[in-house]
Amino acid sequence: MTRCQSRNRCIYDMSSDKCDKLKMELGYRCRPPCAKGKWNFPHCNFKCGPNCKDGKCNQLDGTCFQCTRGAMPLCLGGGKCEGSRCYAECLVYCRGEDPVACENRTRPCTLGCADGFYGTKCNKPCVSSKYGANCSKTCSTRCGGEDSACDHVTGACEVGCVPGYTGKTCDKECKNGTFGENCSRNCSVHCEESDKPCDHVTGVCLQGCQSGYTGDFCDTPCFNTFGKNCAEKCNTTCQDYRTQSRCDGFFGHCLFSCKDGYTGAFCENECVGGSYGASCKGRCNDTCEEADKPCDHVTGVCLHGCQSGYSGDFCDTPCNNNTYGKNCIEHCNSTCKDTGAQNRCNPFDGTCSSGCKTGYQGEFCEKECNSGKYGEDCTNNCNDNCEESGKVCHHGTGVCLHGCQPGYSGEFCDTRCFNTFGKKCMMICNATCKDSEGQSRCDPFSGSCTSGCIAGYHGGFCENECKDGTFGESCTHQCSDRCGGSDKVCHHVTGVCLHGCQIGYTGEFCDTPCADGYFGENCLNECGENCESFGEVCDHVTGACLLGCKPGYSGEFCDTPCYNSYGVNCSERCNTTCQDTGVRRRCNPFDGTCTSGCRAGYQGDFCEEVEASESVVGLLSMSVFVVITVTAMAVVLLVKIEEYPHQAQSEQTGFVKKTILDDLLSKDLISKEMDTYAQQVLAMDTYPQQGLEMDTHGQQIFSTASSPVNLAPAPQVTIDVPKATVSTHSSHRFFKDFRRSPSSKKSLNTIV
Repeated sequence: MTRCQSRNRCIYDMSSDKCDKLKMELGYRCRPPCAKGKWNFPHCNFKCGPNCKDGKCNQLDGTCFQCTRGAMPLCLGGGKCEGSRCYAECLVYCRGEDPVACENRTRPCTLGCADGFYGTKCNKPCVSSKYGANCSKTCSTRCGGEDSACDHVTGACEVGCVPGYTGKTCDKECKNGTFGENCSRNCSVHCEESDKPCDHVTGVCLQGCQSGYTGDFCDTPCFNTFGKNCAEKCNTTCQDYRTQSRCDGFFGHCLFSCKDGYTGAFCENECVGGSYGASCKGRCNDTCEEADKPCDHVTGVCLHGCQSGYSGDFCDTPCNNNTYGKNCIEHCNSTCKDTGAQNRCNPFDGTCSSGCKTGYQGEFCEKECNSGKYGEDCTNNCNDNCEESGKVCHHGTGVCLHGCQPGYSGEFCDTRCFNTFGKKCMMICNATCKDSEGQSRCDPFSGSCTSGCIAGYHGGFCENECKDGTFGESCTHQCSDRCGGSDKVCHHVTGVCLHGCQIGYTGEFCDTPCADGYFGENCLNECGENCESFGEVCDHVTGACLLGCKPGYSGEFCDTPCYNSYGVNCSERCNTTCQDTGVRRRCNPFDGTCTSGCRAGYQGDFCEEVEASESVVGLLSMSVFVVITVTAMAVVLLVKIEEYPHQAQSEQTGFVKKTILDDLLSKDLISKEMDTYAQQVLAMDTYPQQGLEMDTHGQQIFSTASSPVNLAPAPQVTIDVPKATVSTHSSHRFFKDFRRSPSSKKSLNTIV
């Protein structure tokens, strides 16, 4: 066999048997090519076709490299020739049939395929890992090799068996104490004896190990253990010896003597009789407490402690560090006076030999000073301000043990309370007590406020807030009557309104009316956007617009759009000549222009112009004449009235003028459409100055002037065909302006 170099794969060139150096994993062994006349590499279990020249064919698919001479067009013995090559396609491997001629190659095998082949022509050998009739059987998984390959006909393993098995098909386990590949290895001699001492595959001992050995294969001697499988441990009392086991692996006998304190073959016996140590030759110390076994058999340490006056593991150290008694575990009283020596008391009985510390008395200095006394030799008296209950102060320091009487604090109760009061001065003066410079703000005994209360509080302890409606120092100030809420309360200290303000006011103290443009609760509401906005646009309480409304709106809050009226506060009436739709407004609510057109016979933005046709020109002319005539008569009557005495004139003239003009205007001279034109005539500048007024409906004209009325010449009438517009010179123009921008009861100033 050869090995491919680098990372090459064994892919044979059938003509040269060389490795393809472009494909292969490192370490893969190249197999030899099939023998001459064989194919189906790497199994090489098929023969090349009989018509292949020199018996050579492709070792992968069996195609002839070259056909035998004279094999065209029919391959001798079967097969198909193409060019110079012959391909075996005849039914060579039919079960129970002889091969047939190539021209019959399409006929299927009637009895199926021979073992190891499949397909309609039975010319396909079983694929890897399959064998037998119709390739229905699978090679044993115990076959050796990478792909567990077997003979495609018989199923015999081609590369031997996996470890632990034998036989052609590797179906038999190793026996008689053997295991491994080809059952060539023997079980360990240290395996426990049985019919099957070890696993046939791995060689692991199945029944454990004989005494002295351990491990899966029973090949490891016991170390610090003994018995079967080394399950027993050597006594820890056996002496250790470097890297060797301290006892034999079969019985457990100690190999290198015993550790200190033990004896016997297995070192299982402790030292006795007051002995200890190596070979039990050491003796326990006499200062150990007496007992059957006074000290440890290994170390000699006293097991039951020491006699009085001694300490230490071996009871060989006299008591020191202010201790006494057995094992020196008792401590001299800390109340014994220090002398500078190692022990301040007797090491055997603990009596204080040098006297007592401050505050103590007695043989062992175990007694404190009597009640009311303290200090060295208990000669000092406790402070009179200490709370009197039992021992009133510490026997050594004089510190009051149960606190102080009310009004005092400090360890010795010698400090008077400041801004505190009561027992131990633990109670804090009310923060509502008024500060007094350099003095406590409350009585140190009772806690009552000695200098009065801060603003907002009253009472002996300044514990009460000002009652509802009052605030400030001594609660003498009254809350603002503009505070909100039913009780109109305010903060007892600052006077700030607690529940907001009454409607129309704001600020902490509710002393500020709403700013311009705002009104209502907390001044959160804005005045209506249609209020006339000069200065205060609305009432700061109700929100009613103070200066009226912008053009197009009316109402107290200017929230009602004009209807058939217009201008500021909707004070101007829409022209009656505007078209009335019944639903929509007749004119624009802001400037009075007719939004829905004009009534028949009128035109213009305000429908103020009369539109005349041919049929009515003559009638219009006559109407003008009649109007002028009647007007002249009315003026004459007015002049006559003016001649009455001054008193009568002042009382009746206005009424008479109004009556005459109202009667004149109420008559249907020609038609309703002529009313406006008649008004234009009457409104001509022939009336006395400041003597003629017209309401917003354009229905009434009256004069309050006392001077005579001079009637101007009759208006000129111009007729155009087919339509004509009546022109009244200055009177007509004046009325047009009047209609466009009238005001409520606007005076018409004319020249007399």
